[in-house]
Amino acid sequence: MVLSFRALPAALPNGRLFTVPPLLIGLLLASVTAPSLPAFARSPVLHERLPRSLVVGRTDQMVRTRPGKGLPDAISTANGQIDRPTKTGEPAPTYLPAPPPGTTPPPRIKADAKTGKQGRLNYRVVFDPSVAPFKRDLVFDEVTAAGELKMSGLGLRPIRPRQDGSRPGFELFWGHITLQLAPNQKTPMPSVAVTSSLRSIAATPPVALTYWRDRAGNMWVSSKKKVTVDLRFVMDAPSRYFASPIADGAVNDDPWTPTLAKPLQAQMQALWPAIGVLRSATRKANLHALSRWFRGFVPGAGPQPGPSLLSGLVLGKTGVCRHRALGFTIMAHSLGIPTHYVMNDAHAFVEVWAPGSTGKGGWLRIDLGGGADELQLHSAKNKRLHQPLFADPLPKPPAYANQVSAGGGATSWAGAGAVKGKEDMHPSARGLSNQPDGQPGPGQPGAAQPGTSQPGGSRTNPGQPKAGQPKTGRDKKAWLRSRAMSLVAQRRPPGAQLAPSSTRKTATRLELKAASQAWVGETLTIAGRLVGPLPAVANQLIEVWLVRPRDPSKGRQIGTAMTQKSGRYQAKIAIPLDARLGVWDLVVRFAGNAKLGPSFSVDR
Repeated sequence: MVLSFRALPAALPNGRLFTVPPLLIGLLLASVTAPSLPAFARSPVLHERLPRSLVVGRTDQMVRTRPGKGLPDAISTANGQIDRPTKTGEPAPTYLPAPPPGTTPPPRIKADAKTGKQGRLNYRVVFDPSVAPFKRDLVFDEVTAAGELKMSGLGLRPIRPRQDGSRPGFELFWGHITLQLAPNQKTPMPSVAVTSSLRSIAATPPVALTYWRDRAGNMWVSSKKKVTVDLRFVMDAPSRYFASPIADGAVNDDPWTPTLAKPLQAQMQALWPAIGVLRSATRKANLHALSRWFRGFVPGAGPQPGPSLLSGLVLGKTGVCRHRALGFTIMAHSLGIPTHYVMNDAHAFVEVWAPGSTGKGGWLRIDLGGGADELQLHSAKNKRLHQPLFADPLPKPPAYANQVSAGGGATSWAGAGAVKGKEDMHPSARGLSNQPDGQPGPGQPGAAQPGTSQPGGSRTNPGQPKAGQPKTGRDKKAWLRSRAMSLVAQRRPPGAQLAPSSTRKTATRLELKAASQAWVGETLTIAGRLVGPLPAVANQLIEVWLVRPRDPSKGRQIGTAMTQKSGRYQAKIAIPLDARLGVWDLVVRFAGNAKLGPSFSVDR
């Protein structure tokens, strides 16, 4: 079922209105009758100040069949209900102690001239839903005078698992690793986002552990004993971190102000005109320019001649993702933008402090692409791939978009430099690896469609009606389903598929009803039912999406609902204040789980 929203044709003071035409299942209704306008124009709500927009995120839940402080039985996520990981089956990735201080130079990231494309990359999956290839193993937040990156270690402090309830706008992830602990040494621990919190932990054998985090979000575990621990845990992360709209205007809440040594600052500043950045430009404009430039890199011959190897890499736009992430980080620091360089066993990417629609800043993950042939996943059996709530808000130049669209092969998750034979060991920071391209796969928000280098394109399917022009009832139904699926379907990148479950899933169906109208900034009441076997359809997460009919990549998830024992659900969903006027489709989605198949409100 799809509800079509259309804004009234007149600008209204201090408010905007969405209207819902009479509902016909599976049909797009593209008109609103003119007589409605005078009635709405007399409504007093038009003259009230609307509340500030909030970044709407998912609010995942921990599922417990009995009270207690141990691991929950499951987590309810946008991917459905995910049961706690077992200690049997595939071995969990192993993380080793960091060398004691003074025994080895601290890890540094520096420019290198090995910019050519390489082959297979190995990646150890820790989280479910999996954020492959974006887990955070090592994070570098400081630039030395020599143009190298290091961990500042600032803000290092012990942390404890949070004992409060679910945090609005935060998503939950299972983690499962093996820790080799040495007395009074810190062993790195992977994380999902800069501000991730531990929510629940179980260690086997039970041993006293201390957890640490610094300002960059690096996490460690320490013990007073030498012991190997199987660690299962729940970690959260804010939805806006993975992808979210970037607001215009100044940023007044940076967590810290990066600076460069004067010679390095002068060297980077000399490159500003080529990249198209300015200190006086808005944060959004500079992030767009930086992303466009560094996503335009391609693997190939070495850097061009220049005053330094770093300058040659930046101007030559040649290299894999460690070169892109290094150049982006130092260039962003020269502009005063707080930026992290993040690496794991298979990828390097960046995190920036970006302004949001609330007027407050927050950390945003930015992928810059890669340059190898294949991503091999380990410890991935039956894990789901995480799908960001919002579409990628940054430019996708052809060099970046083509990594997905070219041939539909394994190059869509390219990387390089994996150390074969050490698939279950924590990567050494000194053994830098090239990385895969984390560009969304076909069917994900912001992804280029097969056969075209432009995101959201549909030129390659001549049998599909143009937007707004379905011809028959069958065409309309297929068109609506295709449009919704292209936005909210779970991504399955070629060459990087997670192992499917062997369990046969039962088909489900989603029903949807909604109120006839809703004001931007206010709420829309939705209700419906997840149809399937009882009691399996109880306590299931339902996503609520607004889909742009003419460009599904512009759609967004605006909320969630939870099913009751009967499978029925009801929720009041806020229409975002920054939603653009025009026609929208309202789609609800059930992602499925180990026993139930996924369904959309457009399936009928």
